[in-house]
Amino acid sequence: MLIILLKVLLVILYAALGILLLTILIPIYIRFWADLQEEKKQINTTLSLYCGVLKFHAITELEFLRIYLVFFGIRIPVIKKALRDLSITSGKKPKKKETVKPKKKKASKLKAVDWINLLRDVFPRILKPISFKQFRCDIKVGFPNPAVTGMFIGMVSMFKFTLKGMEHIDISADFKHQGILGTINIEAKIHLIRYISTFLFIYKQYRLCIRNRKERKNG
Repeated sequence: MLIILLKVLLVILYAALGILLLTILIPIYIRFWADLQEEKKQINTTLSLYCGVLKFHAITELEFLRIYLVFFGIRIPVIKKALRDLSITSGKKPKKKETVKPKKKKASKLKAVDWINLLRDVFPRILKPISFKQFRCDIKVGFPNPAVTGMFIGMVSMFKFTLKGMEHIDISADFKHQGILGTINIEAKIHLIRYISTFLFIYKQYRLCIRNRKERKNG
């Protein structure tokens, strides 16, 4: 009996490893379309795995969220819920807990300027494994704090032309209203296997920033 259980566990393990390898090796197709207006917001997202064998559809329309699973062309409803119900459940106040004195956190080794420089170096590498077939964006963005809105627009302007296919992006600031208004249309393929080298590059750049900061501090 024990040998049979071990064989079953090995089969499950091999199957899980096979699915993981397929997920990493086969590109993921994603399509995101959104029409964000003051009166109503419509969002349509499609995530396609294994060359279209398995798909996930998420649709928000007329105050409802619908999520479908498509397997070999068979559409299976998973979730159908009102957005109002989601906001109510997320807005519940957590139960009060006994107050515990927070421990003092260690100061970050990198300052804000260092993080900005690091993001500037690694941002193109993060988006490089993504092959954009279409990337169109015409939106207005507003945060509760106007200063944060200005900083966000500045960051977008810094990275806007770092990659090909992002020239059709128009993001403007809205200092009077809070939220996102406009249209977004994205079609792309994500090559997960390329993120292995990307993560190694990010870690290398992070360690380099820490070393440079120590040298400046000691020097």
